[in-house]
Amino acid sequence: MRIIAVDGNPLSQDGGRFLTKGCGLWVQMEPLAPGSHTLSIRGASGSFATGVDYKLQVAAG
Repeated sequence: MRIIAVDGNPLSQDGGRFLTKGCGLWVQMEPLAPGSHTLSIRGASGSFATGVDYKLQVAAG
């Protein structure tokens, strides 16, 4: 990935061009109700694909 940054940017503060790799996954959800839940995540980029399933047990607070 080619990045073109401006001076004073919040990440590096320096402007210019550079190559980097990045990958990220963020999620914000409302609190889950007590009980069993399944969180399924799937993603793909080019010829690569991945997936994961999380089984969650939320206890009453």
